[in-house]
Amino acid sequence: MTRLISSLTAPWVFLLIASTISSAQSPASLPDVQAAKSGMTDLEIERSYEIQATVARIEKDKGAYIEELIQNWIPYLDNRAYTNFRDEVMPLMQAATPWQLYGASLAGDFRAMIHVLTGKVAAGKYVNSRIKPEARTAASDFLLNLGGTATQLVFTPITPCRVVDTRNAGARTGILQPGAPRAFDLTTSGFAKGQGGSATCLGLPSFSYLGWSANVTVTGYTDNGGLQTYPYLTSTPSTSLINFFPSAYAIANSGTLTGCYGCDEDVNFVGFGSPTHLIVDVTGYYEVATGYASGTVTKLAGTTQTVTPNAFVQVVGGACPAGTVLISGAQTNSSGGTILTSDHNSSNCLV
Repeated sequence: MTRLISSLTAPWVFLLIASTISSAQSPASLPDVQAAKSGMTDLEIERSYEIQATVARIEKDKGAYIEELIQNWIPYLDNRAYTNFRDEVMPLMQAATPWQLYGASLAGDFRAMIHVLTGKVAAGKYVNSRIKPEARTAASDFLLNLGGTATQLVFTPITPCRVVDTRNAGARTGILQPGAPRAFDLTTSGFAKGQGGSATCLGLPSFSYLGWSANVTVTGYTDNGGLQTYPYLTSTPSTSLINFFPSAYAIANSGTLTGCYGCDEDVNFVGFGSPTHLIVDVTGYYEVATGYASGTVTKLAGTTQTVTPNAFVQVVGGACPAGTVLISGAQTNSSGGTILTSDHNSSNCLV
């Protein structure tokens, strides 16, 4: 028998040429030989076919699968923070590959689900280890630490975007009264909420990430006062972001604002002393780094091919889904009489 191996394209391809086989193996021994040579058990092969069928179903009707995933999560989300969950996650899900959507559907933790959708965690981590979704837990820990020894965040700068200007007309505009907190959305959803800012901005995300880099300005006050800011749905801090006085027409301060992860709103602002107008220009955001360096390999089986003597046939492994890269393949050959059988040729797909 001669093998000719194709270049690294999806799926993994072999060309088998059969000649008369003088020695035979009993049919009963073939499954054992197959498992030993291909590195896949019968259960793993069956699971591989299930994976490929599910990914194909998602590709056929991605919108229906997204809606199914959204509906599965809604009962487990804290309704104080995730009333408009659909608006937050829909852009992420539409941008995700079917492979990522399938991995996300198997995750039981809200943050893990988002990280799979956005490539922070390899989808194969869940596809390889789960047959059905993990038990989902209520997402109430929307306040996350901006940094730590376990998770390093990456800053994405954007062209400064004015998302709030209370001097303009809108449902959330007008001067801030002392002691009256006001919530603001720093994502693209904020454009439609009457915050007095821009109508569009280049690079502003649609999802509420862990933190925001912003320049905050106060103006229009007539006496001494100050401004405090804090994540949506948390308590007012004891420190101020800005202190102002009437001889200064306007005062600005830039800094990092902790957000409310995946929430409808991002931050609260509350003033003390004199009423004041508020201007917020977002200059970037912070999120967990994309985890390509810790990629996961998924083995996808192809179909069995039988080759008669003096004939040849091309056999393939399972097709690597969009968003993964073919890195290698494997093949099992079994002989019975004068027939050569290629059992479950597999592709190794990396993401």
